[in-house]
Amino acid sequence: MSSLANIIWMSSVILIMVILLVMSFMGLKNDKYAEKKGSLSNVGVKSENRE
Repeated sequence: MSSLANIIWMSSVILIMVILLVMSFMGLKNDKYAEKKGSLSNVGVKSENRE
């Protein structure tokens, strides 16, 4: 039972990481579009890239 819980936990963590990577990649790809919307997540990505 504990192994099943570990598998579910790891798969959920990997899924969240993949979603974050895809969101950050899409934010970089749609940079000009994001500037018009002014979303906060893309502003954070931009500040990381400047450094």
